[in-house]
Amino acid sequence: PMPEQEQVERWNDSFSTAKKEIQDWGEDREETIRERAGSWISRYHGYYAKQITAPDHASIEKEVKGEIGGVPVRGFVDVVSNFFRDAPEVVDYKTGKSAKSEGEAEASIQMGVYSHLTGLSRVKYVCFVKTKEPQIKSVTAERTERSIERTANVVRSVAEAITKGNFPFTDPAGWKCSMRYCGVWVYCKQGGKKA
Repeated sequence: PMPEQEQVERWNDSFSTAKKEIQDWGEDREETIRERAGSWISRYHGYYAKQITAPDHASIEKEVKGEIGGVPVRGFVDVVSNFFRDAPEVVDYKTGKSAKSEGEAEASIQMGVYSHLTGLSRVKYVCFVKTKEPQIKSVTAERTERSIERTANVVRSVAEAITKGNFPFTDPAGWKCSMRYCGVWVYCKQGGKKA
Protein backbone atom coordinates (compact mmCIF):
# COMPACT_ATOMS: atom_id res chain seq x y z
CA PRO A 1 0.00 0.00 0.00
CA MET A 2 0.92 3.66 -0.39
CA PRO A 3 2.96 5.02 2.55
CA GLU A 4 0.80 6.78 5.15
CA GLN A 5 2.35 10.25 4.77
CA GLU A 6 2.04 10.12 0.97
CA GLN A 7 -1.60 9.06 1.29
CA VAL A 8 -2.33 11.96 3.67
CA GLU A 9 -0.66 14.43 1.30
CA ARG A 10 -2.57 13.11 -1.72
CA TRP A 11 -5.85 13.22 0.20
CA ASN A 12 -5.19 16.80 1.31
CA ASP A 13 -4.39 17.84 -2.27
CA SER A 14 -7.55 16.19 -3.62
CA PHE A 15 -9.68 17.65 -0.84
CA SER A 16 -8.27 21.15 -1.38
CA THR A 17 -9.34 20.95 -5.02
CA ALA A 18 -12.73 19.34 -4.35
CA LYS A 19 -13.75 21.64 -1.47
CA LYS A 20 -14.08 24.56 -3.89
CA GLU A 21 -17.20 22.84 -5.28
CA ILE A 22 -18.86 22.34 -1.88
CA GLN A 23 -21.70 24.80 -1.41
CA ASP A 24 -23.31 23.30 1.67
CA TRP A 25 -21.11 21.63 4.27
CA GLY A 26 -24.15 20.38 6.19
CA GLU A 27 -23.19 19.47 9.76
CA ASP A 28 -19.48 19.20 8.90
CA ARG A 29 -16.69 21.77 8.88
CA GLU A 30 -13.58 21.69 6.75
CA GLU A 31 -11.24 21.09 9.70
CA THR A 32 -13.46 18.32 11.11
CA ILE A 33 -13.37 16.52 7.76
CA ARG A 34 -9.57 16.87 7.56
CA GLU A 35 -9.13 15.52 11.11
CA ARG A 36 -11.50 12.62 10.48
CA ALA A 37 -9.75 11.67 7.24
CA GLY A 38 -6.36 11.79 8.94
CA SER A 39 -7.64 9.51 11.70
CA TRP A 40 -9.09 7.03 9.19
CA ILE A 41 -5.88 6.94 7.16
CA SER A 42 -3.87 6.36 10.33
CA ARG A 43 -6.22 3.57 11.46
CA TYR A 44 -6.10 2.01 8.01
CA HIS A 45 -2.31 1.91 8.07
CA GLY A 46 -2.24 0.71 11.69
CA TYR A 47 -4.55 -2.24 11.09
CA TYR A 48 -5.91 -2.97 7.61
CA ALA A 49 -2.84 -2.23 5.48
CA LYS A 50 -0.94 -4.98 7.29
CA GLN A 51 -3.62 -7.57 6.47
CA ILE A 52 -4.47 -6.92 2.86
CA THR A 53 -3.07 -7.43 -0.56
CA ALA A 54 -3.36 -4.24 -2.59
CA PRO A 55 -5.70 -4.59 -5.58
CA ASP A 56 -4.38 -4.07 -9.05
CA HIS A 57 -5.39 -0.80 -10.71
CA ALA A 58 -7.93 -2.50 -13.03
CA SER A 59 -10.02 -3.68 -10.08
CA ILE A 60 -10.56 -0.17 -8.60
CA GLU A 61 -13.68 1.68 -9.77
CA LYS A 62 -14.22 -1.27 -12.08
CA GLU A 63 -16.90 -0.74 -14.70
CA VAL A 64 -19.32 -3.64 -14.86
CA LYS A 65 -22.17 -4.06 -17.31
CA GLY A 66 -24.55 -6.68 -18.52
CA GLU A 67 -28.20 -7.64 -18.30
CA ILE A 68 -30.28 -8.36 -15.26
CA GLY A 69 -33.76 -9.71 -15.87
CA GLY A 70 -33.47 -8.68 -19.52
CA VAL A 71 -32.59 -5.08 -18.60
CA PRO A 72 -29.23 -3.57 -19.59
CA VAL A 73 -27.39 -2.41 -16.46
CA ARG A 74 -24.07 -0.63 -15.91
CA GLY A 75 -22.25 0.29 -12.73
CA PHE A 76 -18.89 1.04 -11.16
CA VAL A 77 -17.73 -1.22 -8.33
CA ASP A 78 -15.45 0.52 -5.81
CA VAL A 79 -13.09 -2.48 -5.66
CA VAL A 80 -13.10 -6.12 -6.71
CA SER A 81 -10.44 -7.76 -4.58
CA ASN A 82 -9.43 -10.51 -2.24
CA PHE A 83 -8.26 -8.00 0.39
CA PHE A 84 -9.06 -10.08 3.44
CA ARG A 85 -9.83 -13.51 2.07
CA ASP A 86 -8.62 -16.11 -0.37
CA ALA A 87 -11.50 -15.53 -2.79
CA PRO A 88 -12.42 -12.29 -4.59
CA GLU A 89 -15.30 -10.18 -3.32
CA VAL A 90 -17.13 -6.98 -4.25
CA VAL A 91 -16.06 -4.18 -1.87
CA ASP A 92 -18.11 -1.00 -1.46
CA TYR A 93 -16.93 1.89 0.71
CA LYS A 94 -19.46 3.83 2.75
CA THR A 95 -19.22 6.84 5.05
CA GLY A 96 -21.87 7.59 7.63
CA LYS A 97 -22.87 7.90 11.25
CA SER A 98 -23.20 4.12 11.62
CA ALA A 99 -21.80 1.00 10.00
CA LYS A 100 -23.80 -1.19 7.63
CA SER A 101 -25.03 -4.57 8.85
CA GLU A 102 -24.72 -8.01 7.28
CA GLY A 103 -28.47 -7.87 6.57
CA GLU A 104 -28.03 -4.59 4.69
CA ALA A 105 -25.21 -6.09 2.62
CA GLU A 106 -27.39 -9.11 1.85
CA ALA A 107 -30.47 -7.02 0.95
CA SER A 108 -28.78 -4.13 -0.90
CA ILE A 109 -29.95 -3.69 -4.48
CA GLN A 110 -26.65 -1.97 -5.33
CA MET A 111 -24.63 -4.91 -3.99
CA GLY A 112 -27.02 -7.31 -5.72
CA VAL A 113 -26.41 -5.62 -9.06
CA TYR A 114 -22.64 -5.68 -8.51
CA SER A 115 -22.75 -9.32 -7.42
CA HIS A 116 -24.77 -10.30 -10.47
CA LEU A 117 -22.61 -8.38 -12.96
CA THR A 118 -19.29 -9.62 -11.52
CA GLY A 119 -20.45 -13.17 -10.86
CA LEU A 120 -19.16 -12.89 -7.27
CA SER A 121 -21.47 -13.90 -4.44
CA ARG A 122 -19.37 -12.45 -1.61
CA VAL A 123 -19.91 -8.72 -0.95
CA LYS A 124 -18.31 -6.46 1.65
CA TYR A 125 -19.04 -3.02 3.01
CA VAL A 126 -16.07 -1.13 4.44
CA CYS A 127 -17.63 1.64 6.51
CA PHE A 128 -15.88 4.80 7.65
CA VAL A 129 -18.00 5.68 10.68
CA LYS A 130 -18.32 9.32 11.74
CA THR A 131 -18.08 8.98 15.51
CA LYS A 132 -16.22 11.14 18.02
CA GLU A 133 -13.30 8.76 17.53
CA PRO A 134 -13.66 7.76 13.83
CA GLN A 135 -13.88 4.03 13.18
CA ILE A 136 -13.49 1.68 10.24
CA LYS A 137 -15.85 -1.31 10.30
CA SER A 138 -16.40 -3.97 7.70
CA VAL A 139 -19.17 -6.48 7.15
CA THR A 140 -19.33 -9.32 4.65
CA ALA A 141 -22.32 -11.20 3.27
CA GLU A 142 -22.94 -13.94 0.77
CA ARG A 143 -25.56 -13.09 -1.81
CA THR A 144 -28.06 -15.93 -2.04
CA GLU A 145 -30.15 -17.10 -5.00
CA ARG A 146 -33.15 -15.51 -3.29
CA SER A 147 -31.45 -12.10 -2.98
CA ILE A 148 -30.18 -12.31 -6.56
CA GLU A 149 -33.72 -13.01 -7.81
CA ARG A 150 -35.08 -10.16 -5.67
CA THR A 151 -32.52 -7.82 -7.27
CA ALA A 152 -33.60 -8.96 -10.75
CA ASN A 153 -37.26 -8.34 -9.84
CA VAL A 154 -36.50 -4.80 -8.61
CA VAL A 155 -34.46 -4.00 -11.74
CA ARG A 156 -37.28 -5.28 -13.98
CA SER A 157 -39.92 -3.34 -12.02
CA VAL A 158 -37.93 -0.09 -12.17
CA ALA A 159 -37.31 -0.53 -15.92
CA GLU A 160 -41.05 -1.16 -16.51
CA ALA A 161 -42.00 1.92 -14.46
CA ILE A 162 -39.53 4.12 -16.36
CA THR A 163 -40.82 2.80 -19.68
CA LYS A 164 -44.38 3.69 -18.64
CA GLY A 165 -43.33 7.12 -17.39
CA ASN A 166 -44.24 6.21 -13.82
CA PHE A 167 -41.96 7.96 -11.33
CA PRO A 168 -43.45 7.54 -7.85
CA PHE A 169 -42.87 10.25 -5.25
CA THR A 170 -40.54 9.66 -2.36
CA ASP A 171 -41.67 10.27 1.22
CA PRO A 172 -41.95 14.08 1.51
CA ALA A 173 -40.87 13.85 5.16
CA GLY A 174 -37.69 11.95 4.23
CA TRP A 175 -34.23 13.40 3.68
CA LYS A 176 -34.33 12.61 -0.05
CA CYS A 177 -37.16 15.13 -0.57
CA SER A 178 -35.04 18.25 -0.29
CA MET A 179 -33.34 20.75 -2.55
CA ARG A 180 -29.97 19.44 -1.37
CA TYR A 181 -30.52 15.79 -2.39
CA CYS A 182 -33.04 15.85 -5.23
CA GLY A 183 -32.10 17.06 -8.67
CA VAL A 184 -35.69 17.82 -9.65
CA TRP A 185 -36.91 19.23 -6.31
CA VAL A 186 -37.69 22.70 -7.70
CA TYR A 187 -40.02 21.21 -10.34
CA CYS A 188 -41.76 18.69 -8.12
CA LYS A 189 -45.22 19.32 -6.66
CA GLN A 190 -44.03 17.61 -3.47
CA GLY A 191 -40.88 19.72 -3.27
CA GLY A 192 -40.18 23.31 -4.22
CA LYS A 193 -43.16 23.72 -6.56
CA LYS A 194 -45.81 23.15 -3.91
CA ALA A 195 -49.07 24.83 -4.82
